[in-house]
Amino acid sequence: MSLEGKLVVLTRTENGNRVWAAYLAHHGVETYSLPAIEAGPAPIPPQTQAILRQLAGYDWLVFTSAFGVRHAQAEFARLTIDLTSTRLPRIAVVGESSEIATRYTGLPVAFRPSHASTVALAGELPDVAGRRILMLRTNIASDTLARTLRRRGAEVTELPIYQTRLREDADPAFSQLLQAGGAHYLVFASPSAVHGFIRRITHDDLRRAKSLPAVAIGPSVAAALEQMGFSSIHQAAQPNVAGVYRALIG
Repeated sequence: MSLEGKLVVLTRTENGNRVWAAYLAHHGVETYSLPAIEAGPAPIPPQTQAILRQLAGYDWLVFTSAFGVRHAQAEFARLTIDLTSTRLPRIAVVGESSEIATRYTGLPVAFRPSHASTVALAGELPDVAGRRILMLRTNIASDTLARTLRRRGAEVTELPIYQTRLREDADPAFSQLLQAGGAHYLVFASPSAVHGFIRRITHDDLRRAKSLPAVAIGPSVAAALEQMGFSSIHQAAQPNVAGVYRALIG
């Protein structure tokens, strides 16, 4: 694909869009920010706090996003849990961004699957039969990962450590852009971003958007786009902005 004179629409959180827009601008790509989701801390009831204080009782601690890592770190700090003096489970992450976020906190990463998807994580995580696994995730995470690990013999505890909200507010400027043919590519980094994007636009604008090439981060995002009727889906080979750029330029 040629990006000269083209506009790429980003649909992550506001901050996520800002980070990716800076990278793409450095490569001469013009972007439009249409945040489709918001991420924030989830309510942490006493029973959840008690589980977080008992990390030593688990064999694996699993993160499926960098958001999960950051919000978990904030909650551990709020509860004055000293991770340096606690026997930690082995830590598994889903991909590069969650690994970077985990290592940035000073924690070791014991496992990352061959490619960044929860399907790969569920199938490749070693030594799970009879093990206790704690997953710190968003409130709207799919239960597919947990179900697969349970089928493999693991005892899985899922805790929402942060919450994802789908945006529903209209963006008249984006609607005008679509109607004028000024948007050329869409980028989605999560299935929730796909659903938030759909909620932010009208049915007529969705029909227009479905005809645009869409870049998906991972197979679950591609599947969500396909299910919603998008006709031109390109999956990034790497689950990061560099992978998105390479998918855009073909």
